[in-house]
Amino acid sequence: MGSPNNLYIILRMLKQFIKKYNIYIRITFSILIIVLIISHPKVDLKNIITIVSKLNIIYLLPLLILRFLAVLLLSLRLKCVLSIKNLNYNPFKLIKLYFLGKFYNQFLPSGYGGDIAKAYLLSRNQTKKIPAFSAVLLDRIIGFSSQLTICFIVAVFAYKYIKFLGSTSYIFIVFPLIFIVFLYLFSIRGFVVNFGFVLNLLKFRGLNEKIKEFYYTLISFKDNVKMLIISFINSLFIQFFLYSGYYFLSLSLNMDVDVRYFFIFTPIIFIVSVIPVSINGIGIRESGCIFFFTKVGATANQAFSLSILILTLFLIEGLIGGIINLLGKYEFKNSR
Repeated sequence: MGSPNNLYIILRMLKQFIKKYNIYIRITFSILIIVLIISHPKVDLKNIITIVSKLNIIYLLPLLILRFLAVLLLSLRLKCVLSIKNLNYNPFKLIKLYFLGKFYNQFLPSGYGGDIAKAYLLSRNQTKKIPAFSAVLLDRIIGFSSQLTICFIVAVFAYKYIKFLGSTSYIFIVFPLIFIVFLYLFSIRGFVVNFGFVLNLLKFRGLNEKIKEFYYTLISFKDNVKMLIISFINSLFIQFFLYSGYYFLSLSLNMDVDVRYFFIFTPIIFIVSVIPVSINGIGIRESGCIFFFTKVGATANQAFSLSILILTLFLIEGLIGGIINLLGKYEFKNSR
C-alpha cells in the first residue's frame, strides 16, 4: 500500500535534485565528453590547432551568405506560423528574436531553452500566452520534420553511400518513419488527452487543463493546411542552406567529404545534440561529427575541428543576441 507513495517521494526528490543541480550536471557531462574525445589516441590537439590555423577563408563567404539566407527564412517561417493565430510581427524583429534565442541557448537547456525564451518574449505583451508558445513549438516541430525528411530522402536514394555503416544505416530510414507515425498520432484530436491518467498518476492534476488547452491550440494549427505546407517547404530550403553552409565550412578545413553526407549525417547529429543533457550540445555534437565523418574520409582531427567551428558560429550568433539583449531594443508587439 505504501509503495506508490514511496515511489512518488523518490521521484519528487530526484526531480528536486535535478532541478537544483541541472546546470552543474550538464556542464559536467559536456566536460566529460570533451575530455574523453581529446584523450582519444586519434585526436591530436596540436594537429587540430594547425588545421584551424590553416583555415581557407575563401569558403567562409558562401558559408556566411547561406547562413544569412537561412536566418531570413527561419524568421519568415516563424512569421508564417504565428500568422495562423493572427499574431503578426515584423520579420526583421523576428530576425532579432532568432539571435536572442541563440543568446539564451548558451545558458538554458540545449536548443529548447532558446525556444522557451522566444515564446516568452513573443507572449509578453499578449493577453493569451498559449498561442505564442504553441506557435514556437510548432515552428520547432516543422524544422525537426524537414530535417528528418531530407535525411530520409537522401538516405533512401543514396543508400549505397551509407550501406557500409551496417545496422547503423537503418537509423536514417527508420527514425524518420517512427517520427511520422508519432506526429500523425499526436495530431489526432484527443489522442494525447486520452492518456491523461498518466498525469493523474504523477499528481500533476493542476496542470491537466492547461496541458489540454495547449494541446488543442497546437493541433488547431492543422486547420490551416496551406500555411503549414508553405512553412514546411520554407523549412526544406532552410535545411538546404544550413547543410550546404556546413559543407563549405568543411572545405575551409580541407576535408574531403562528399556533400551528400552532410545532408544525411548533419540532421541526426543536430537532432541528438538538442537533447538537454549538455550545455548547448557541447560534447554530443563533437562526438557525432567524429563518429560519422571519420567513416567517410575525414580524420578525427578534421571532424573535431569542424565541430569547433560550428560551435564558434553558434557562439558568434549568441554574441549578436547578447548585444541585442544588452541594448534592450526588441519589443515584440502584435501589429493587429
